[in-house]
Amino acid sequence: MSENTTKKTCVLIGTCITFGVAFMLRSSEEFLNEYDFIKFETNSDTKIVENLGISDELLARADVIIYHPPGWADWGNEEGYVNLVQRFPENAEKISIPYPIFPVLWPFHCHDSRNEQVNGQIFPDGGVINYPYGDAIVVGALKKGIDPAEILSYCMSVDYAEMIDLQALLNTSMNIQIQKEADTDVKMLDFVQNNFTNRRVFQTMNHVGNETLLHMVNQILARLGLAKLPRTLLDRIDELVRPQSPIHPSVIRHFDLRYVDADTRYLVDRYRYLTYEEYLWNYIKFI
Repeated sequence: MSENTTKKTCVLIGTCITFGVAFMLRSSEEFLNEYDFIKFETNSDTKIVENLGISDELLARADVIIYHPPGWADWGNEEGYVNLVQRFPENAEKISIPYPIFPVLWPFHCHDSRNEQVNGQIFPDGGVINYPYGDAIVVGALKKGIDPAEILSYCMSVDYAEMIDLQALLNTSMNIQIQKEADTDVKMLDFVQNNFTNRRVFQTMNHVGNETLLHMVNQILARLGLAKLPRTLLDRIDELVRPQSPIHPSVIRHFDLRYVDADTRYLVDRYRYLTYEEYLWNYIKFI
């Protein structure tokens, strides 16, 4: 129980989507009136078990703990995370949430080692430009020494549906989610399956959009006996989890996506809104 006897304590432990979950929870005045809220977030730079030091004293004060079940994400120390979850007090209400992935809209996602190299392209705030969501077609072509203009021309003209079975990949994505959601209190599979063609339910292959965040957070609020947030909240805020990965035009056509087209601009980093073709050229050149 919180030291402030008028409020209970809610602890949120999660990955890079945690910022969006926390923002929406804080958008509920009812939630803020009832809970002191403490958030622990990990990403590629901060490993939650190694760096954030969640104490037994804090856990003992928690009335509610929101967390990912073990095995969902790279904690840097999976065994340590399992031990952390085992330390959760029995009397705390525990709400498990998924760490969703949806690779079907970005079927050639891969790691690009150029992100580990320091380049001369610098943002106004001093940050180095990078592309965390690589493309295997581009990476393979660059390794063969193919001219950037030829890579761009090929990538823009190719039909992904002729290169990979997109429906099979969709089925695989859903089956993975079914297995993982079996152990979570909060669900998102049905929502994604029913809405991925007409709403931006994912920003990247592992980052959900505001639509999905709202769906998840409203389940949390319902479990706490609190009113759900209205969908009109989405009209008042920008996408919370960034960046956005542009979607190849052939994927848009194949799934008949209604919220994007070939000319849609995406927030690909902190400063740039680019079309798929503009993004692809910048990514190939790594500028």
